[in-house]
Amino acid sequence: MSIFSSQLAGIEEALRGTGYSTGSASVSNRNYGSKTYAQDTYADLINAEYDDYQARFQPYEQKLMSLADSEALLDDQLSRISSNSSAKYKQAAANSALMNQKYGVQTNAREQNYNATQMDGQRGLAIAQAKNSSRLDAEDRQMGILSGSSITRQSALNTEG
Repeated sequence: MSIFSSQLAGIEEALRGTGYSTGSASVSNRNYGSKTYAQDTYADLINAEYDDYQARFQPYEQKLMSLADSEALLDDQLSRISSNSSAKYKQAAANSALMNQKYGVQTNAREQNYNATQMDGQRGLAIAQAKNSSRLDAEDRQMGILSGSSITRQSALNTEG
């Protein structure tokens, strides 16, 4: 047995321990001295890798591609934007009230109404801008998938000027 054939036998033994199969051909029935031994062993390794890819990775790729094509991710993102921004603005109003109490500032009902109106307007604009940006990003991602391009709308706008 040559050094090369003993190395190949070691590779085959290592594959047996990892759960990879060495294909349909039986390793023990192969002639180590044949001209096609190396290419048959290599073909078995490639087939085992492809079988592993199909079993473990391809289902995740299919799932990711179906998510990229659907509106489910966008809907989730839009609902997160609404809930997160509402929570942030509630926290900002509470912080403002605490700051006013800390310094002993008293606001009358008219000032409180004005401040609440201003905050609501800012919150509405922030939510609208974030949602529109998310929609544009989703559209860019879907167009990129269709065209095979990786350029985004923002980078295209930056290069025009």
